[in-house]
Amino acid sequence: MSLTVFLSIDGETMRLKLSGRIDTMTAQNLYRGIRTSLDGITNITMDFSNVEYLSSAGLRAILQAKKALPEGGTITVIHANKTVRNIFTLSAFETFINIEE
Repeated sequence: MSLTVFLSIDGETMRLKLSGRIDTMTAQNLYRGIRTSLDGITNITMDFSNVEYLSSAGLRAILQAKKALPEGGTITVIHANKTVRNIFTLSAFETFINIEE
């Protein structure tokens, strides 16, 4: 299965609506898409309402995006299902990104 990304920018905030699987095959495409649009961005909001799977490669892509933001920049994940939220919790990502319902 693939990953579909809808990206929009509003001022300093990038919004991503993701659908599908973030795995070894799709994670680098996600990061490259984010990276090419980061000029002037300090906040990224990722809507995970239609993400059914997140692998360690997906976690790496999110970590790379966080590191590419300027100091103090934030990543917020919204609407992640219970399984994906558990992956964020077990990997301690909640210590440097925001997870919201």
